[in-house]
Amino acid sequence: MSKKEQSYRLLFEANPNPMWVVDRRTLRFLAVNEAAVRHYGYSREEFLSMRLQDIRPPEDIPSLMAARPSTRTGLFFAGTWRHQKKDGRVIDVEVRGHSVNFKKRPAQLITTKDVTDTIRAEWALRAQQSEFQRVLRSISDYIWSGEVDAAGLFRYRYYSPVVETVTGRPPAFYLEGPHQWLSTVHPEDRPRMHLSAERLLKGRARQIEQEYRIIRPDGKVRWVRDSVVVEKQPDRSIMLFGVVTDITRQKKAAEQLRESERAQRDFVAHISHEFRTPLTAIKGFAETLLRELGQSKHGRFLRVIDQHASRLTWLINELLELSRIESGTAKLDREPLCVKDLVLKVRDGLAELLRRRRIQCLISIDAEAKILANEPYLIQALENLLSNAIKYNRPGGWIRINGRSLDSSFQLTVSDNGKGIDPEDIGKVFERFYRGEHQRDIPTTGLGLYITKKIVELHSGRISVESQPGKGAQFTLSLPLASESRLAAQRA
Repeated sequence: MSKKEQSYRLLFEANPNPMWVVDRRTLRFLAVNEAAVRHYGYSREEFLSMRLQDIRPPEDIPSLMAARPSTRTGLFFAGTWRHQKKDGRVIDVEVRGHSVNFKKRPAQLITTKDVTDTIRAEWALRAQQSEFQRVLRSISDYIWSGEVDAAGLFRYRYYSPVVETVTGRPPAFYLEGPHQWLSTVHPEDRPRMHLSAERLLKGRARQIEQEYRIIRPDGKVRWVRDSVVVEKQPDRSIMLFGVVTDITRQKKAAEQLRESERAQRDFVAHISHEFRTPLTAIKGFAETLLRELGQSKHGRFLRVIDQHASRLTWLINELLELSRIESGTAKLDREPLCVKDLVLKVRDGLAELLRRRRIQCLISIDAEAKILANEPYLIQALENLLSNAIKYNRPGGWIRINGRSLDSSFQLTVSDNGKGIDPEDIGKVFERFYRGEHQRDIPTTGLGLYITKKIVELHSGRISVESQPGKGAQFTLSLPLASESRLAAQRA
């Protein structure tokens, strides 16, 4: 055997991929390498007694015979085929060959590569992609991704198919260029969205959520909420991932609700004004008759009329105040106010009620602390809290009003040892007209705490409540301190 033949024989035997030589006419195996023996499970002797079709699944043999190697010459790629091992397992292989003369016989030198795992991985990937696309089509949101490369150039990488349902434009429209998206944004929202886009593309924001309008090709306007996450990559590029939700229906519902509430406020204000005049007359006449007939047998009935007229007057005043606050027409001139003086004024105004219920009111507040507030409104809020602490307290109970200055705010707490608030009611006490199931026996409009919360919020403050049934409740107010900068802003 020549050195050249020895080299070829060595390359054949040492090749890690299965190789064999087959007779071009009979397709019988003439030689196989060690890799083929190991991979297919047949011994060398078994291989040499077999033909090429013996390692094919029976159903694939007609295809083999139609494309048999005897029809090819030179170097060729036969494609991907299925082979069957000795143990019956079927594998996918890539087949390459070359025409040779083997021991003076026309033959084909065949090399195979097992690609079973690769093909199965591709099938799994395609299945996952198909499932992913089905999921994307089944949800109303659409997703997108984009990339800012290291040079600062932006391009969209992906838009899910649902984008066409929402915007009326296919994904290909947005993938054409970076400015396609902005061209669909409503002109009134475009400057704001342009600034947001700049922040994202320059990596100044890690996450952002924004609402804006888009105009469809048919001229219809849709509201969307775009939630974007930014990820900086090791190569200094930036990846952006967005989820866009069509919120048109929610926006319309919210606008309808606002219109309904506005109409309700207008109605309440109108009716309250209409009731006020006759009610003032009723109360005035009742008070006049009480002065003249208070000691007669009719005095008891006149006192009932006067009491109910007073209660109706109080209710109407609360409704009117609520209407002013909610409509934004409430006048809120603020000035530096001593918190302790305000609390003492409110306590003195309710002194008779405290005395009748035998409730002790303890006050511990820094005498120097001042807040920037509107006095009439803040007194109304404090009166609501203190009167509630009295009404829902037990006879002989106590009320504590404590206050302290924090960094830039003043914290005021009003606590009592009364009935407390039931757990199912604690999250609803600040709602309009809300009354707990176990408080129906106490006369109230259900507006006091709602108005108190609105007043606190008008002062850029916060209010919260904590309670345990049977152990009382504690309301905490946080209001801005009267700092020099706030006083300057108020004067301006």
